[in-house]
Amino acid sequence: MDCTRANVYEREKKGNLFSVLPPGRENGRKYPAFQIHRTVDNELLVALIALYRGRGASTNLLWDFLRSVQSAFGGATGVDVLIGEHPQRSGIDARKLKALYALPSAERHQFVMDHALEDLHHASA
Repeated sequence: MDCTRANVYEREKKGNLFSVLPPGRENGRKYPAFQIHRTVDNELLVALIALYRGRGASTNLLWDFLRSVQSAFGGATGVDVLIGEHPQRSGIDARKLKALYALPSAERHQFVMDHALEDLHHASA
């Protein structure tokens, strides 16, 4: 993968990556590393980025959603789901997570997108 600054910025502009700004900062974007993980579901990631951008939401909100434990995801985080991980920590409902991963890709994507929409709704309320 070509990871020059120009390449990363171009991928972000196209909606293939997102960055977050530390609180109170205007410069110094950070790119969550999971985005270049070899097993990341790029199609779902791009859709999530588009959803948050399309609603005028900060990518910091997207990052909050992705790193938060979601009961609907069996206690996994959005990042876990995007990389297909089965986390070995307390609070994981392995059966629920396995059922989520067993869904056809389109259904799993819709399930995650629906929960992201719910998250956006709560953030804007």
